[in-house]
Amino acid sequence: MAEKFISLVGGMHTEKQATTVSAGAADAGKVVGLDSGGLIDPSLLPSNVGSDASRSILAFEDLVSGNYVNIFEDTGVTKVRKADATNGRLALGFVKSGATAGAVATVFTYGVNNQHVGLLSGVPMFLSITTPGAGTSVVPTGTGNLSQMLGYSLSQTEVLFEFNPFVTLA
Repeated sequence: MAEKFISLVGGMHTEKQATTVSAGAADAGKVVGLDSGGLIDPSLLPSNVGSDASRSILAFEDLVSGNYVNIFEDTGVTKVRKADATNGRLALGFVKSGATAGAVATVFTYGVNNQHVGLLSGVPMFLSITTPGAGTSVVPTGTGNLSQMLGYSLSQTEVLFEFNPFVTLA
């Protein structure tokens, strides 16, 4: 239950309760309160906040769920392929579902990639230099390879992805 506050209504002090779930425009201007979990309900946020940003992009090659992907232009068409630290294809997003070459893939440009197994929580994850499209907790090495942090593992199956700068290793 949200905390209560005193508001001036018609010249009288009135006790009110903060809004924890929005009904839309009818709740414009109301005070926001945290829900029972101590969080702001997604209904109180703009539609592009708090959820994974996704794009529908044509797959250049076969992708499997959880792949980190590189977005590029191929003869004037935006396409997506596996990110690869060995050839400069930095990770710009990830897929939660596989897609075959030529099909449309849903690419998430930030958010939780929940398609992993066997991770340790709170560990930095990097773009793999051994497996295209994969993430790893092993810090990249090797001249010419990219060192790009993908985010942090949240659990055994989840990585919080956000685009990070990369370094080409010397």
